[in-house]
Amino acid sequence: MDAEPLNDQATNAKQRRRRMAFYHNHGFYDSRHRVTEDGLTYAILTNQDFELAQLVAAYRWFFRPFNHRHQLKFDQL
Repeated sequence: MDAEPLNDQATNAKQRRRRMAFYHNHGFYDSRHRVTEDGLTYAILTNQDFELAQLVAAYRWFFRPFNHRHQLKFDQL
């Protein structure tokens, strides 16, 4: 799952904190990986360990029909 990362400077910082608290209360945590889709960066949340290479492959498969329109970039904090 991905969500807007916490950022106290964001105009919706309070909403982001509430959203992250909700996900955390339901067993998800920040994997410390980020995906940037078309210039917008999201935190990758998970409830289990995973291999980043497998996640990248899944994203690329999912976005395959849209590859001509989407730019994906993955980073680790």
